Amino acid sequence: MREIDIKNHTLFESYINGELNTVEEDSFIKNIEKDESFATQFNQFKMDKLAIKEMAKEELRVKAKQLLNDKLNKSDKELGSNKWQLWISVIGIMILIAISTFICTSPSEKSTPQHLYASHFELLQPSFPRSADQDISFARAMNLYAESEFDQSLAILQNLNSDENGLIETNANRNNLFIGLNNMVLENHTEAIKAFQSIEKESSYMDDAIWYEGLATLKIGEIDKAKNIFQKLIDQNHYKSKEALEILKEL
Repeated sequence: MREIDIKNHTLFESYINGELNTVEEDSFIKNIEKDESFATQFNQFKMDKLAIKEMAKEELRVKAKQLLNDKLNKSDKELGSNKWQLWISVIGIMILIAISTFICTSPSEKSTPQHLYASHFELLQPSFPRSADQDISFARAMNLYAESEFDQSLAILQNLNSDENGLIETNANRNNLFIGLNNMVLENHTEAIKAFQSIEKESSYMDDAIWYEGLATLKIGEIDKAKNIFQKLIDQNHYKSKEALEILKEL
């Protein structure tokens, strides 16, 4: 398990509690998109918080149920004429169980599209050609992408797609996937969506494209369209169907 930097821990807590201003929040989301280590630590932080919440919820349930059992196990002889008090206690304990369950299961994080986007966006790893000699320009674009030089990577990929000399359709689909990803990081989400939508449905790159299209659509606030995309992922048992369901539950 990767250790979480103490400064990041405080920042993550502030983000989840909605304590960052607009500028700080925008900076946070950009860090999620561009810094893999930062994004990994944030995901670990969320998992740790969820685990702690589940432990607290289970502890409350066990204690409340034990108290309820203790009351119910008393004999009629012990209770005598105070049997009605038992049922008042039982009802009170049942209410306590219900309240504790509600408190522990109610969402602690803001579920705005921006927060959902930041929580689920993870940059795809670069795809290097088998032989760089066969696709030198694409290999250079991937090196720049891996080095977070997204504007330069984007320029090369766009140039590749504009060159009609011998461009294989598969390569156009591949280029468009990473054109879309570069645009997402550069905050050009509308252009990213266009790139993802230009990928052929039968392409092997389509699975990644539709997931990122959903995230980009969510980021620009087109909630109904985003919901339709995520629902499609669930219906198709997509490899991101679990994450899609998590987003739909929060929207």
